Amino acid sequence: MLSADFLYISSVISDENSSIMKPEDVKVLNFDHLTFWVGNAKTASSYFVTRFGFTPLAVKEASEDNPRLSYAVRLNKITIAFESPTKSHGEIAKDLEAHGDFVKDVAFEVNDLHELVKRSKKEGAVIVKDVTVEKDDHGTIKYAVLRTYGDNTHTLIDRSDYNGVFLPGYTAMEDDPLNKLLPDTNLTFIDHVEGNIGDGTLSDSVSWYERNLNMHKFWCVDYSHDLVPYSCINSASVINQNETVLLSMNEAAKGLRPSSKVTEFVKSLGTSGVEHIRSLKARGAEILTWPPKYYEMIKDKLKSSSVNVKETIEELEQENILIDFDEKGYMLQAFTKHLQARPTVFIEIIQRRNHKAASYYISRFGFEPLGYQGLETGSRRIVSHAVRLNKIIFILQAQYEPQETEFVKEVAFHGDFVKDVAFEVENLDFIVEYARKQGAVIVKDIWEESDKNGIVRMAVLKTYGDNTHTLIDKSKYRGSFLPGYQTQDSDPIQKFLPKVEINFIDHVVGNQPDNEMETAASWYEKCLQFHRFWSVDDKQIFTEYSALRSIVMANWEETVKMPINEPAPGKKKSQIQEYVEYYGGAGVQHIALNTEDIITAVENLRARGVDFLSIPSSYYTIIRDRLQHSKVKGFGAGNFKTLFESIEYEQERRGNL
Repeated sequence: MLSADFLYISSVISDENSSIMKPEDVKVLNFDHLTFWVGNAKTASSYFVTRFGFTPLAVKEASEDNPRLSYAVRLNKITIAFESPTKSHGEIAKDLEAHGDFVKDVAFEVNDLHELVKRSKKEGAVIVKDVTVEKDDHGTIKYAVLRTYGDNTHTLIDRSDYNGVFLPGYTAMEDDPLNKLLPDTNLTFIDHVEGNIGDGTLSDSVSWYERNLNMHKFWCVDYSHDLVPYSCINSASVINQNETVLLSMNEAAKGLRPSSKVTEFVKSLGTSGVEHIRSLKARGAEILTWPPKYYEMIKDKLKSSSVNVKETIEELEQENILIDFDEKGYMLQAFTKHLQARPTVFIEIIQRRNHKAASYYISRFGFEPLGYQGLETGSRRIVSHAVRLNKIIFILQAQYEPQETEFVKEVAFHGDFVKDVAFEVENLDFIVEYARKQGAVIVKDIWEESDKNGIVRMAVLKTYGDNTHTLIDKSKYRGSFLPGYQTQDSDPIQKFLPKVEINFIDHVVGNQPDNEMETAASWYEKCLQFHRFWSVDDKQIFTEYSALRSIVMANWEETVKMPINEPAPGKKKSQIQEYVEYYGGAGVQHIALNTEDIITAVENLRARGVDFLSIPSSYYTIIRDRLQHSKVKGFGAGNFKTLFESIEYEQERRGNL
C-alpha cells in the first residue's frame, strides 16, 4: 500500500473576538526545515549546494557536550539541516548503522505549540521531547518532538519570538563561491514530503496525522489505480487545515512479483521512512529516464484532451519529464536517481501550471567520474563510485541493505573513513608470500577478476587499526579502471568551474595511539620492505600545549610515502590524540595531493568552495626566504610544525584542547 505524509503551508486564522483558539484553529503553519542524519554532514550539505543551488546557512560545531556536527543550507523557502555523529555511540550512530543516510525529521512551524502537544499527548502520541525553550542573542525558540512512523520524528517549532538565521547555537555561514559560477535552479519551496511505510499500516498512519496534528485525508488510491506488470501500491495523503502542507504515504500491495519500489525502500531502509521531497531541482544530478512508449501514449491522450500544454512532447522526452493533466491544468515532474547508496531517498522536481560523497570530490576538487559498480552491474551488497583526477583515484563505497556486516559496523564506529590504500605491484605472488612469512595478516589471498579488457590479480593485507592495503597487479589489464566497473561520462558541472591541476598522491598519513608508532613503522619494514625515509620527535614538533612524534616510511623507489604519527605527552590533549579518540583508534588522518603550481591550485580550489586551514601570521614573518617544497629530500619539518599549530588552533575552537 502507498500512503502519503505531506504537509502544506497553512496560515493562522484567529477569532478577532477571542484570544482563545478553538481546537480546529490549532494547526501546522508550514514546513520549517528537514533534518537528514548522515555519515558526513559536510559532504552531504555540499552536495545540495553544488547540485541543487542551496546556500550555506549556518553551522553548529561538535563539542564534548554536543557530539554531533550540523550544517544547515537554504534555498528560498527550503531549509535542510544535515547532522552527523562525532562519536561511535549514541542515537545518530545507531540509526545510521540501521538505515544509512536518511531523513530523520520533518519540522513544522506551528501556531500554538503547547495546545498541539497537549492534544497529541491526549491522543497517545509518543513525545520524544516535551516542550523545550532555547535562547540566544536573537530571541527564544520553543519546540517539541513527536515520534511518527518508523524512526522518523516531527519537530514542532514556535519561532514567533526569534529572529536569528536558523536556530540557537548555530553560527551563520558565508555564501558558497561555487554559486557564483553555476546557473540558478529557481527552486522555491517544498511541495510535499513522501514516506514509504510497512505493510498494513496505511490506515493507522493517516489516522495518526488526523488525531495528533489536526490534519485531514486529502486523497487516496488503491493498487488498481497504480499497477505495473509486476508490482503495485496503495497511497494516501493528509493535508493541514488550510491545505497548504501536504504529506503522502505509500505502502506495497500484492503484485505478480513480491517486491515493489515501496518494498525495496522499506527493505533497504530497514523500516518506514521519508522517500522523497518535491520541489527540488538538480544541477548535475542524475535524472531517471522513461521508456519512449510513455511519450507515445501521452501524445494519444492529449489528442482527446482540451488542456493546453505549453511544452512539446519532444522537449519533455529529451529532459525526461513526466506530465499529468486533467480539465483544470497539468503538472510536470522529474525524478532524480537515489541520492544515497541505498535505494531510498530521492528528489522529485515538480512544476504545477494553472524537483552523494563522490559528488563532493567532483564539484570541489575537480575529479571526474571514472567507474560505477552497483545493483545495475551485479553488485548486490556494496555500491562503489570511482573518481579520478590525473593519477589520483578514489573509490567511495556504501552498503545497500541494513544488514549487520563488517562494513556497517566499521562505518558506524569510525564514521566516513579511509579503509584501504591500494598499491600497484609487479610481483604479487612474491610480495604476498614474503609478507605472510613475516607474520602479516592476509585478509584476502590472491584472486583474479577479468572482463573483456583482461585480467587483474589482487590480494588484501591488514595494516594498522581497521585499515588494509590492496595489492594490485594490472600488468595484463588494459581497461580504464578495474573489472566489474561501468564507465562513467564526464560530469556536466565541470564546464562551469575552474580547472584544478593536482597530479598525484604525495603521501598518506596515519595516526596511531600513544606508543604504537614504532610497531606500525616496523610492520612496513618487515612486510612490505619499506625503509625509514624521515623522522621527527617531540623535541621538534611541539607547541606550548602538545607535541607529536612521526616516522615516514617509503618504498624502494620513494614513490610511495606513508607518514606515521603518534601523540607525545604535553600540557593538554594533542590533535593526534583528539583524532584517535574521535576516530576510535589508529587510522588515516589525511591524504597529501601533489601539484606543480600550488598558488593557482589553491586559488581555484577556494573558488570551488574548499575550506583551508588558517596559518598563523607569525609563520610568514620568519619564512620569507623559504622556498616552496620542490625536489626536496627532506619532509618539511618547519611546515610540519606550522601545520601542527594550525590544527591545534582549530582544535581549540572545537573545545577539545
